[in-house]
Amino acid sequence: MSESYIAWVRERVGRRKIFLVTSSIILRDSDGRILLQHRTDFDVWGLPGGVLEIDEDIQACARRELWEETGLEMGELRLVGIYTHPQFDVTYPNGDEVQQYTICLTGLVSGGEMLPDMVETKAQDFFAPEDLAGLTVPHWYRAMIRDGLAGGPPAFLPPYVSARPSDQIQLMRQFVGHGRMIAVGAMAAVQRDDGRFPGAPLG
Repeated sequence: MSESYIAWVRERVGRRKIFLVTSSIILRDSDGRILLQHRTDFDVWGLPGGVLEIDEDIQACARRELWEETGLEMGELRLVGIYTHPQFDVTYPNGDEVQQYTICLTGLVSGGEMLPDMVETKAQDFFAPEDLAGLTVPHWYRAMIRDGLAGGPPAFLPPYVSARPSDQIQLMRQFVGHGRMIAVGAMAAVQRDDGRFPGAPLG
């Protein structure tokens, strides 16, 4: 697939609300400051990141997007949280509607040169956490930054289901046919009191 995944999908589904799997990166420098980029689409400050492509995993996506948008590289990554709640739904200025499936990762800058791409990012800088209050930052990025600064276990919001949930795969198949697409889902691993998983061998 030579064109970007999001371009391929939007050619088929139009502007309707769809899931997109994305990465967001809380990149910190040696002083603990956080990299923010001044976005060109919303004219706000936000975290670098972007859409997962076919045949790419989320860590590769995060590193690629960081490099493309900012010119920087990062070291070892840690999971901050997964953000899928409809309260983080986004309608872009062009009318595209998205329910995020965002995996937020954090790490330290390890190399590269500060170089905004001037396409998605028109400016960027490292900010001390106490300086963020004076910036226009969307609430979904603020939630990620808050959870990243807390440094606890990966963040999840309480479960939520609307009164009329839609089957996202069935919806997408109406428009993309049998084409390769990125869908989202969840899986649970349940442990017994003795620490074993149901069906696991006792030996």
